[in-house]
Amino acid sequence: MPLEWTANYETGESRLDRQHQRLFEYANELERHLDRFQAGEALDAEELKVWLSFLETHLYLHLTYEELLMRRTGHPAAERGRAAHKRLEAYGQGFRARLAAQGLSLPLLEELHHVMHTWLLGHVVRTDVSTPQLRKPAAQGTARLVQRQVSAATPLPRAS
Repeated sequence: MPLEWTANYETGESRLDRQHQRLFEYANELERHLDRFQAGEALDAEELKVWLSFLETHLYLHLTYEELLMRRTGHPAAERGRAAHKRLEAYGQGFRARLAAQGLSLPLLEELHHVMHTWLLGHVVRTDVSTPQLRKPAAQGTARLVQRQVSAATPLPRAS
């Protein structure tokens, strides 16, 4: 079932909300790939790898921005959030390694789909939207600092 972005998911911090919306779009793109694969259509593994690289890059930039915002606003669970982000990054590295070793398969796509939906809804709804510190607009200095960090950012490291 596709994820639908609604005003209920908004944090009030426009950059964070745009990033979350894009992550919802990535989840829905994955669902379309999965639907095609389940219908017996052959998927282009290279196309999926490119899609996965875009997802990893966007996710890396989002997590970097969110962590900076959490630190700057004095979020009480900043360290716990960072640890959760590290676990998600580790999952991504493991997933990429299994994809390289096993090749494209329905179980792998279904797993990634489940993880994305579960993480996005849990992350956005239970963490970001319910946290007053993330509902405040970012300070101008924070936005400029993040733009510099994003310019120098690299995608998530990939397991080989």
